[in-house]
Amino acid sequence: MTSPSRHVTSAPTLTDGVVVLDGLRPDDAPCLVACYDAAVAWAWFDARPMTLERAHRDVANSAAKWRRGSLFRRFAIRRPGSPDLAGTLQLHPKPAEGSVLDIWLCPTSRGQGVGKRAARLALAYGFDEMAVAWVEVEVRPENVASRALAIAVGFEPIEGQWRQLHHKGPFIEPYRLTVERWRALEAGA
Repeated sequence: MTSPSRHVTSAPTLTDGVVVLDGLRPDDAPCLVACYDAAVAWAWFDARPMTLERAHRDVANSAAKWRRGSLFRRFAIRRPGSPDLAGTLQLHPKPAEGSVLDIWLCPTSRGQGVGKRAARLALAYGFDEMAVAWVEVEVRPENVASRALAIAVGFEPIEGQWRQLHHKGPFIEPYRLTVERWRALEAGA
């Protein structure tokens, strides 16, 4: 990686005018509980249901990682003028100069282009500020919407690389977008 932005100690605010990415705040905790309270979320994450106490810990842990200059970057996804959380996303580093992008949208924000816009903002941040060479997303085979989002923003499947989630969970399809492909797509947009 070329000189990643380690000096960042709080989440920047990124926007395209329709979607805003910024840091999680303590008042987001109830929205996190509602957002992650779907059965599909817990099938994906293989975890216990979200509680308000756990949501407050997640918010505090996210802020602490930003303060420490961690390359694990978690953002809240919002719509301008709305007090509610639309979802969360995170970029977390992988070996060999890459990152994995995880996006989770609250049920009320799905199917409206919010994820696609948030992904584009996160990708620009990852490539420009974190200086990653590539970003991957991991999609469960039955998640048609996530696959469509990945392809719409330029990700390509990594052929023959299905992986098992959490070493015991379901298999996922990895998709990758390189900085070179991102730049070419953005230049043509």
